[in-house]
Amino acid sequence: MDQSREIFCFIIDNQRYGVPLMSVERFMQAVTINAVPNSPPMVHGLIDYYGSLVPVINFRHRLKLPEKPVSASDYFVIVKTPKRKLAIVIDDVDDVINPSAKEIIPSSSLDSGLDNMGVLRQDQGIIFIYDLETLFSSKEEAMLLGLVDDPDNK
Repeated sequence: MDQSREIFCFIIDNQRYGVPLMSVERFMQAVTINAVPNSPPMVHGLIDYYGSLVPVINFRHRLKLPEKPVSASDYFVIVKTPKRKLAIVIDDVDDVINPSAKEIIPSSSLDSGLDNMGVLRQDQGIIFIYDLETLFSSKEEAMLLGLVDDPDNK
């Protein structure tokens, strides 16, 4: 089994999404988020994750989905990007899959808001697979760095 292609799948608003399993540290039940004054709409706030401050990302905002407050029934996926750890709010955990390279359709211009690795068609529906290395623009990266300048957050 090729672990480099394993995809962690989750659900937001009844749609399946995925990120490389290698970037997932864990998933957990949602906890209290500390709001950050004047933070952009893509950031819900911060959580204390084992002594590190981790930004909680509003993926719904990035995907242009209807906003909804984070509830106790939601989950956080703690992911490691090349520059920091982040928590992504999801509705539910789905599955871990291991598609072949030929099964993933490259996303040329399918999503203008995010660079994603591709799209996977399955019997259960479509999965949009996102590349965490290209998730944020340089401006957004700078904003996140200003939000949390925590050397332990890698």
